Amino acid sequence: MAEIQRRIRFNTITMSVLMITIAVGVMTAMWMYADALV
Repeated sequence: MAEIQRRIRFNTITMSVLMITIAVGVMTAMWMYADALV
């Protein structure tokens, strides 16, 4: 039971890191795009 819980927690952390990475990537891309326009 604890093993499943640990795996779920690990997946949640992985998803969070992935979401943050994607968000940072999108923000950087928008920043670059805005910079190119100006």
